[in-house]
This record gives sequence, structure tokens and C-alpha cells, in this order.
Amino acid sequence: DEAIRYYSLAADKGNLRAFRALFYLYYKKSDDKALPSLFALAEKKEPLFLYFLGLFFENGYGGLQKSMQEAFKYYKLAADLGNTEGMLATARFFKNGIEIEKSLVDAFKYTKLAADNPSYTYDANFELAEMYRLGIGGPRSEKEALEYYLKAANRSHKEAQAALFDVYEFGQKNGQDYEETLNQVRELVLSGTPRFQYEVGYAFENGLNRLTPCDVNAFRLYKLAANNGCVEAQVKVADFYRKGKGTK
Repeated sequence: DEAIRYYSLAADKGNLRAFRALFYLYYKKSDDKALPSLFALAEKKEPLFLYFLGLFFENGYGGLQKSMQEAFKYYKLAADLGNTEGMLATARFFKNGIEIEKSLVDAFKYTKLAADNPSYTYDANFELAEMYRLGIGGPRSEKEALEYYLKAANRSHKEAQAALFDVYEFGQKNGQDYEETLNQVRELVLSGTPRFQYEVGYAFENGLNRLTPCDVNAFRLYKLAANNGCVEAQVKVADFYRKGKGTK
């Protein structure tokens, strides 16, 4: 069509924006014509497209022959230029030893880079929390694990929420020895987003994520979220007051 014709004219003169547009137009069609634009963008060291090229090599997209070595090469190039997805892919290759020497230290390094990247994803936070909790590739730290679980949980990562709830429940059942950990979890929940506070309240109300049902805790969290502007929590608080549920 005309858009492709004019983008192609600009791309022939080396215009990066035209290459990006052509790649996305062809990629949406699952068309192997995306490859020339992708290689051109990768040659220009465009981080996102280096990651995409790694993805193409790993999965054999666009008629490319699968190559884990090539995939890792482009993932790492993307990672070293600041691309979060590239960091996570590089960490995965190091962690599992995919066609390279396994290195948990490097897996930890790239997972942390992804989690601390301004454009971080909740998956990076959850993965890093797990590594801190188990001491995989780096120091074992319950405090750091809790902080990264919360970052992921605040973005509705269910496994991270369950991990926080597990810590809470374990501490509740084991008394004073775990009071410090319990306090950390409480502080993390209190500092969380209204949506997360609502979700924790809902979990307490319904006994989800292995939590013991508790209307009092549910009401407290709903009220906290409601006062912080969460509309669903405001409705729940009204329901609890109307039924006299957990309010005393």
C-alpha cells in the first residue's frame, strides 16, 4: 500500500523511523518481510530491536533458523544497552545455561538490572525477590525479598501476593520470633498502592492465597484502600458497615 511504499523510500535512505514503521507493519502480519527492517535496526544498535532479533532467533520467527547462540548474543547486546526485556532474557539464559555456561551470579546481576530499571516489569521484581529469598546467585536477604515481592504485588502479580501472604501467615503462627518479619510485611502492605491494599483485603475476606479468613483484617485493609481513593474498596467498606462485619 502507499504507506509501505513511502516508508520503504525513506528506509532506502537509512531513515530509522521508516525502518521501525516497516518492521511493525510487517510484524503484525507475521510476515518474513519484517526481517530486513529488523536487521537494519539491529545494526544501528537499537536496543528494543536487538531484543526482537534475539526473540526471532530463539523461536525461529520469520523463517530464521533457530539459534540459541544468536538469540543470546542479541539479548545481551540489548541488555547492555539498557533494554529491560533483554536483561530478563539474558538472565534466563544464564540461569538455565541455555547454550552457554550456566552462571547464577550473572543471572542475579541481569535480573537486578531489570528490576531496578526505570521501565521495570513486575516479572523482574518477582524473579529478583525469589533470588533474594533463596540466595540464588547473590546474598540471601529476607528484607530485600519482601521489598521486591511488594513491588511486584503492587502491580497485581498473584505469585508475589501469595508469597507476602505466606510470610504473614507463617509469622502469625510462629509468634514472637517472627514479629520483626510480620512488622515488615505490615509496613509493606501499608505503603502499597490502594489497589494492592484492596486485593489483600479481598484475600483476607475470602481466605484466598492460603490466608486464614479474617473479616477484621479485611475491613481494615478495605478502609485503608478506600481512604486512599479505591472505589471498589469504598463499596466494600459500606457493605461491611451495613452488615456490621469486621467493624468492631
